[in-house]
Amino acid sequence: MKGNIIRILVIILSLGPPLAGKDYEIKSTEEVRAVVGENVTLPCHTEPPKDLQSLTVEWKYNKSYVHLYRHGQDDLDQQQPQYRQRTILSHENLIKGNLSLKLLRVQLSDQGTYTCSVVKLSEKEKITSSHVFLIVSEGAEDSDDDSGKCLISNRQCWSVCVHSLSGSETSSPLFS
Repeated sequence: MKGNIIRILVIILSLGPPLAGKDYEIKSTEEVRAVVGENVTLPCHTEPPKDLQSLTVEWKYNKSYVHLYRHGQDDLDQQQPQYRQRTILSHENLIKGNLSLKLLRVQLSDQGTYTCSVVKLSEKEKITSSHVFLIVSEGAEDSDDDSGKCLISNRQCWSVCVHSLSGSETSSPLFS
């Protein structure tokens, strides 16, 4: 009996620790739109909510650091110069699993894919990550689609549907 218990313990220990991050996933919006000069939030959170304060949170663009949080504080030494003084990660929200990044004074060069990751501090092992694609425009813009247009201005997207038969035009907010 005692030998069986020892064998079971040896087998369990040989499997290694359970993978951290398996109890939650990182979720984000696939696409975010912004206008040059405005502030934008790149959304990213854990499902279910998980306290991330003891972990490392990385935000990267093209494998370069946009924002780095580790050891319970922002570590901006590795931050790319074009993002200095332009990123905010709410430490209070990390408790609730919210690792969204606020990007200030958006520039055209900010357009592209951002990766938010959670890294296990002790082993420097990436646990899980998600991607957000930021689309930046110079001002209100519209699409070339004849069936409808999406006008982006003042952080709202409006769907403008043109009805050629009745000659009337209607607008309704898609999101705000």
